[in-house]
Amino acid sequence: MTGIMLKGIVTKGNKLGRKIGFPTANVAFLSPLEPPPETGVYACLVNFGDQWLKGVANFGYRPTVDGKKLVFEVHILDFSEDIYGKTLQVSLAGFIRKEKRFNDIAELSDQILHDIQQARALLR
Repeated sequence: MTGIMLKGIVTKGNKLGRKIGFPTANVAFLSPLEPPPETGVYACLVNFGDQWLKGVANFGYRPTVDGKKLVFEVHILDFSEDIYGKTLQVSLAGFIRKEKRFNDIAELSDQILHDIQQARALLR
């Protein structure tokens, strides 16, 4: 358990996650992160409304896609609601891996599938 709790508003992103089958909520933080979490992929719990949902989060620069801007994005498992503009609380439950650059989107997709499997196992 990392013990880090983040809170922010879901904003529009580039929709790449949706295009490759893993839609993400891009979260704009409501306050500065002091200290910020390590960049990488995390198993997480997401509070939306009155429910806690399982997810996998990436905090980093997304080097395979653009690598320029620090972003926090969450793929909520088994969830498909439109939550743009909503406030989310995200609890980072376990570190899965460091961020890395992949050769192409297909390789990234394969890794995301593996990350989701690891998040499910960590969040049982």
